Amino acid sequence: MNCANEDAYPWLKQEKEWIKTAIRKNIPVLGICLGADGYPGKEKEIGWFPISLVNHPELPFLGMPKQMTVFHWHRDTFDLPQRASHAAFSKGC
Repeated sequence: MNCANEDAYPWLKQEKEWIKTAIRKNIPVLGICLGADGYPGKEKEIGWFPISLVNHPELPFLGMPKQMTVFHWHRDTFDLPQRASHAAFSKGC
């Protein structure tokens, strides 16, 4: 599933409208897979891979380690929307 699969997952329309409303009201949104235009990335990440959190004062991930291994299931990547910033990154994405 990705954010363009509205035909298969009709609830995505409502989810994306909620995100747009929050952004218009300047409510911070932590977007994981939704809220950006996606396209095929250079490599797949399916399985357990390390990520690193970005050291950013507006992203207070209290108590979370700066690096951790998490489960990924994606091939797509994305461009950040305006006023957005990365919270974390992996080697592949």
